Amino acid sequence: MKRRLQNKVAESAWTLPAASVIATLLWWLPQGHYSTDYLLGWIVCAVTTFLIIQVSDSNSLMRIRSSLNVAVYMLLMGACGFLHALSIGSILALWLVFVYFALFRSFDDRRSAATVFYTGVCLSLGSLFWGPMLLLLSVVIWSLLVYMRSISFRTAMALLLGCLLPYWIWAAVATLQWDFSVLLVHHIAILQPFHEPFYWQWMIELAQTSDWAGFTAGVGDFFASLWQRHAPELVASLYVTLLGLTGFFHYIFKSYDDTIRVRMYYYTILLTQAVLAFWLLMQPTFFNELFPMLILSTAPAAAHFFALRRTWLSNVWFCICALLFVGVAVICLFPSFIL
Repeated sequence: MKRRLQNKVAESAWTLPAASVIATLLWWLPQGHYSTDYLLGWIVCAVTTFLIIQVSDSNSLMRIRSSLNVAVYMLLMGACGFLHALSIGSILALWLVFVYFALFRSFDDRRSAATVFYTGVCLSLGSLFWGPMLLLLSVVIWSLLVYMRSISFRTAMALLLGCLLPYWIWAAVATLQWDFSVLLVHHIAILQPFHEPFYWQWMIELAQTSDWAGFTAGVGDFFASLWQRHAPELVASLYVTLLGLTGFFHYIFKSYDDTIRVRMYYYTILLTQAVLAFWLLMQPTFFNELFPMLILSTAPAAAHFFALRRTWLSNVWFCICALLFVGVAVICLFPSFIL
């Protein structure tokens, strides 16, 4: 079969080096100077990228020799200028890679208490930076039960102990200092999403007034104001959603081409992607924390589509997405062009 542009890019040995250079240039050129926050953010992104390579290679996430999943992640991070400075979100994405790495090693092993324990520890350490990340424990439990098929009483206890260990150490330190205020505030923050109101509730309440002229005007003013204040974030979110839907539906219908083990890995990633996307839609106030993790969970399936789908339509879609990426990068890195 004729190799199309998307397949040449996916299988080229130059894809990863080229993506690294482009992402680095996008990281540094727009700001025009070096700063500690940007340097630390770049280092965290580089470490996360290295770990993604290890997870992908050790678990054979791509059936062919391709680094496109890593390249997609780097390019998306490079294009999103609002993610370049060191932030909680980039640190959470780093810990999420650790969670994936440990979780995948437990596949079909009900006695893999050690790896499940490390999964809980990594998730809990990430939650020390942002408490609500611990709510992703529900995704981990579902994955262990349905996808990894490694749940047992022993592994369940290992997961519980892994999640509790960092907090036990923190509690011990707090006891020595006899100051539990920060620890208590953090525990309350873990459940913060349940206390936050439904973001679109105001729209439902406005619609219930039956004043449709006022409803239309109010919604229009809201989105106009939102565009003025957060145009780069909106554009990046729409683009990542587009890639996410592309990869999600492609893998749902084409997953039979992979081995059972690899399928379970992708189902775990897709479940995490769906949960993060729904969470972000319902509570966009957590955008800075959730969006980097969403990018991380979107890249594998999207890259799987571009690397392994070999039709003229997928090639056209690849070219369209590449052009859209240029537009997203310009808007996110130089927002003054549109505002």
